[in-house]
Amino acid sequence: TARLSAPPMPPGLQTKLGECPAAKVDAQPDPIFGVSQPSEGCTAMSGLCEKVDKPVMESIEVYDAQLGLNVVRHYAILVPESACNHSPGQSAPLMFWLHGQTGDAIGEADGWAASSGYRSCSYAHGWISVYPMGLGLADDAQALGVELPSKRANESNLDEDTGNDDPPVIDLGTGWNVGSGGDSNTCLTKDDKARGAFRFVKPTEYSCYPSCQAKGECGRCNWSTCMDDVAFIKTLLKHLQKKYCIDRSRIYLGGQSNGGMLTHHLSQVMPGVFASLNPIYALPLLGYAAGKHGEIFRHQDLNKETAIIAFHDRGDITIPLHGGPAPAEGWSWYYTPLEEMMSIWASVHGCDEKSSDATEMIKSACPTVAPTVSCREHLNCGSGRRVLYCVYDGVHGTVPRNEFFGCVSVWFSSQFRRTSLVSDL
Repeated sequence: TARLSAPPMPPGLQTKLGECPAAKVDAQPDPIFGVSQPSEGCTAMSGLCEKVDKPVMESIEVYDAQLGLNVVRHYAILVPESACNHSPGQSAPLMFWLHGQTGDAIGEADGWAASSGYRSCSYAHGWISVYPMGLGLADDAQALGVELPSKRANESNLDEDTGNDDPPVIDLGTGWNVGSGGDSNTCLTKDDKARGAFRFVKPTEYSCYPSCQAKGECGRCNWSTCMDDVAFIKTLLKHLQKKYCIDRSRIYLGGQSNGGMLTHHLSQVMPGVFASLNPIYALPLLGYAAGKHGEIFRHQDLNKETAIIAFHDRGDITIPLHGGPAPAEGWSWYYTPLEEMMSIWASVHGCDEKSSDATEMIKSACPTVAPTVSCREHLNCGSGRRVLYCVYDGVHGTVPRNEFFGCVSVWFSSQFRRTSLVSDL
């Protein structure tokens, strides 16, 4: 069954930690806006920071207001030695990277992030790198103190919405709550399944985790936890800002697949926090492109300070490049087209309506970019930020060749910091 996860990493691709197929020096600018906003940890915890060059799993408690309970959440972290220098002006950028469905924090840091060049490049540039951990069925049930349930839907009723009335409960792996729990309009319908090639697609096998049942958010398109992942990231960010000397104006966010979907969701519900976004083969579900309640436009003034670069593989059938219903067996959700998503951000930033070719500019900055990569940018953004996307040959989960992902991503994000005072969480 197709799930939102990356395949095992091919050997021989990983750079050593601290090395990076970096952008040319003259193409690696200082941030062009604003000034550093040192966090509380720059003074309160001075002298306690230690270098972490192997991902270490740590935990925090997160309060889920809707459930009225504390949930233990986990994350992995890497801290370069330069990030422990608390001299004036030396506060470190912070990068959140979110794994895909069925992934885990340590595996993401040692696997996908390492093989793509993202881990080594962010480390080489002095970023503190944080890899939050999603929740699977067992974690979800344990947090609520209930027995691990198991009830599989009959294939004949996979299209039926049972709501909270005895729904199927199966483990579909660790994942993220992207705000769509209980929405039964986001996956393949009977009408669409009866058309053309979709009649051969196996129906989506859904699952309503205990947290979704407790919140009354079951639906035939559910696939993951309903625990509050927004509260998790907010709580984690507060914790890290106290523990480390972080530049609050340079908080970067990215993720692959389901983690990239959470990247889109967090940008909508946490405006005023992130300086750049970096999703790869990840798009919002159809109907959620601007947020469940149009948050991208409701908070346009804040979102104009968030640049975005997106990557997508051309052969994706799990989260299709051009959106619509995904034909992957057992994973048939509806997605927003990439170009539509980027057009929304171009509108927020006041950029050109039509995108322009940016391939040569990207290849000039990062010579390791593969020949098949094609990039486009919405130019002349009134915000002064950038809206850019690249596509490459591959299928869902394919690591971009030659580690160019790390080079381009760090080159892009390093150009930006937030201008206004970053909002308290």
